[in-house]
Amino acid sequence: MAETIIHSMDGFNERNESARRILNLLFILNCTSRPLTTTEIITDSDLGYGMAGIESEKKKFQRDRKKLEEYGVHIREVKESGASETEESRWAIDRERTHIDTAVVTQDDADMLVHAVDEYLARTKISFRSALLRIRAVAAAIDTDAEQIESVDDVEQVTEQIQNVLDTVWAAYCSRKSLPFCYRDAKGKESKRTVSIYGIVNQANQCYFVGLDNLSGKVRTFRTDRVTRMNKPRGSYIIPHDFSLGAFQFLPFDLGDEEEIQATFAFPAHSVAGEIEVLTHGRGTLEIQPDESLHWNIAVKNPDAAVAMALQHASLGMRPCSPASLVSLWNSAINKAVEAHGRI
Repeated sequence: MAETIIHSMDGFNERNESARRILNLLFILNCTSRPLTTTEIITDSDLGYGMAGIESEKKKFQRDRKKLEEYGVHIREVKESGASETEESRWAIDRERTHIDTAVVTQDDADMLVHAVDEYLARTKISFRSALLRIRAVAAAIDTDAEQIESVDDVEQVTEQIQNVLDTVWAAYCSRKSLPFCYRDAKGKESKRTVSIYGIVNQANQCYFVGLDNLSGKVRTFRTDRVTRMNKPRGSYIIPHDFSLGAFQFLPFDLGDEEEIQATFAFPAHSVAGEIEVLTHGRGTLEIQPDESLHWNIAVKNPDAAVAMALQHASLGMRPCSPASLVSLWNSAINKAVEAHGRI
């Protein structure tokens, strides 16, 4: 019964993840100032890719392009003048062929899009809220069952200052312009700096941006709610091809009020090392066991979030195996899922 529940949850998650990934792909291609390479897209975990092998991610990207084409959004391959035949493909939205024909969008499609957008809107701070609300309004006009949202305040209370910061960070990132700002760190110390934003991360109702900091000369992470003042984005920059946002991303259980514990998660012997590496963001340590299974050792601050992550990736065979308190939480979560399934 437990396995049935997990497989059912996997199917639901896969459908939602597909909608979120296509939505992310449309966002980034619509806002980028230059065509993106295949590698940039299929290795970007923030978009929803990078969770499997390269060939598998390429096929996923191909399916997503076809899905967008069904809705009137055409993604074209861009060949730079003088580019060689072996040069990697670059992709951009074909503005001349792209159109909006709501007649081809079914109510089920619109309902899936509304739910995917609402999941993002439920977060306290996101940097592309205004764009999401416009997309939701179009989808809700098709989905007659969707609840109407009058304004941002109907979703949550976000101060005007914070929303301005989020909008400016998003605009600077999309236009690839460096952002000058004043920043107050956790100790209350203020500094002026300019950052070329390489990526944006949302975690535990906080929005962070990652980029090259002119003050330290290093790639750093900044919290948007600690930005006290901003100037107009200026100049231009290119994100290095070897930059990986995964190395700067938080894991779901990184933020919490409980005392840190050392946890171990097990993956079966048939696990693909590349998939596990993407899932773990290269954090913690991986150990091969005598039976060829993998053990992932990592510090956990939020046990409930750690169990939720294990459930989300149960299809990969991910299971907590220590400490006993974490295993107990896992068993309780499985039992609750079984009980809920029995009441359906």
